[in-house]
Amino acid sequence: MAEELKNQQLAQDAEKEVRSIAQARAAYEQLMDEIRGYCQQAKELREQAAELQQ
Repeated sequence: MAEELKNQQLAQDAEKEVRSIAQARAAYEQLMDEIRGYCQQAKELREQAAELQQ
């Protein structure tokens, strides 16, 4: 009985950790998408600046 409870607790802990990792990964992906957008904007602004300097 105690062993079963221990295993159940370990399984719950593992599930919480997996869920936490998944949430962190989703947040990371969202940040990376935002960073890519900023990089694209910066590239476009550099191109516009280069055209204006010609």
